[in-house]
Amino acid sequence: MVEQVLLDNDDEFSYICQEHCIKLYITDTLTCKNRGFTYYDGEEFHIIISTRFSNMQQRKTTIHELIHILQNHFTCTECDRQQCENEVHDIIKDFRNYYSEEYAFDLY
Repeated sequence: MVEQVLLDNDDEFSYICQEHCIKLYITDTLTCKNRGFTYYDGEEFHIIISTRFSNMQQRKTTIHELIHILQNHFTCTECDRQQCENEVHDIIKDFRNYYSEEYAFDLY
């Protein structure tokens, strides 16, 4: 089953999602190999997150997918896929290094 996550309109995360036409969903139908993915339907981005993983992993996957959207990776070709993944990992690494004490949880 796929269920849309209703976001609280009073927080920054909800604002970012609204500004970028992002809908967030959780599902228990993905395989154990797939933590989540995003697709663009021409109007909105749909982030699908697997509930088969811990809450912390779901957050990490959501952040990973948000970075793909905000970095406009949906215009990349299949040949550029690994470069896009590397860029996401570099952004997360830089974030961790810069905010290591304020945000103690490990993104990867």
